[in-house]
Amino acid sequence: MLLAGQIRRRFSWPLTLICLCVLLASAALVASPYMAAIGGLTKKKSLDQILPVRAVEQMPLAMASLDVPPTVRGAAKYVSRLVEAMHPVLVGLAVATLGIWLLRRTVGLAVPRDALAPPNAEGAFILSATVALTAFLLIGLYVNYGYISHRHVMLPALLLSGFSGAGVLALSGLARIVLPLGGLRRRPGVWTLCITGGICIALLLHALRPLHEGKGQHLRAAAYLQTLAKPDDYVLTDSSWVIHYGGFKGLSLNPARTDPSKLFPLIRGAKAAYFVISEEGLDILVPDWRSRLQPPAYALLETIEPDRPEKPKDRILVFQVLKP
Repeated sequence: MLLAGQIRRRFSWPLTLICLCVLLASAALVASPYMAAIGGLTKKKSLDQILPVRAVEQMPLAMASLDVPPTVRGAAKYVSRLVEAMHPVLVGLAVATLGIWLLRRTVGLAVPRDALAPPNAEGAFILSATVALTAFLLIGLYVNYGYISHRHVMLPALLLSGFSGAGVLALSGLARIVLPLGGLRRRPGVWTLCITGGICIALLLHALRPLHEGKGQHLRAAAYLQTLAKPDDYVLTDSSWVIHYGGFKGLSLNPARTDPSKLFPLIRGAKAAYFVISEEGLDILVPDWRSRLQPPAYALLETIEPDRPEKPKDRILVFQVLKP
């Protein structure tokens, strides 16, 4: 906050350096026990592995034949994950806030000033810098590894959720202007209560969704495989959910990052007893799988239909490895 304040007024190099030193010292103090325990900074992906500038040599194989640039696909995935992490209703409120603010600045929309308070310079700097940095790194993660998880966007989602709260005030202020034009006159608190009630209902319905919605096919595949697999059987799959639900020994591979020519050597090297994969992943790795994954080497034991019929490529196929 102090560093952001320096940008706005009376910039002072000594105070700025003090802010940076305090920030670095605090981060080092908090992280040092973890670093000492694991013997390094992290066991996850390092910074050089997720920078988008490595896109040329690190582009996922599944993207190589696509016309859409991987950075554009990564940006779209980032936005979709952000919308899910915030909740679509809160995103709508945040967009309404920004839209009303732009209309007031560009065409002079008469919104009560107390109903639309934009962030101050310090808050805008911190918010913009954090969201821009996470977007840059996560788009790089998608370009290099083909995925972005919801948990990756929790920090920017939390920061942007402030605009959603401002959206309630902004819409209430706008209602004070628009509704009387149609002959509807009510106290501002009534409209605020209606808007807030609608938001609460939408959030409640969202929260009551089944846990791991849309992952039922992975649970059913794991349950089916549990009836066949022995304790020491190794499972190769493109779904970590199957390993999680079934408690199997195995490896989860990413079809977008796996060289198709190395798939069968990988199955042989791992001495996998079962190969469990989605139809989408199979089409990427073995386009002619219907003719190649046949006896005497492989046997298709079961096809698990997805929870969402509109996504047939999510169906899971369970193969037994007979003679890889």
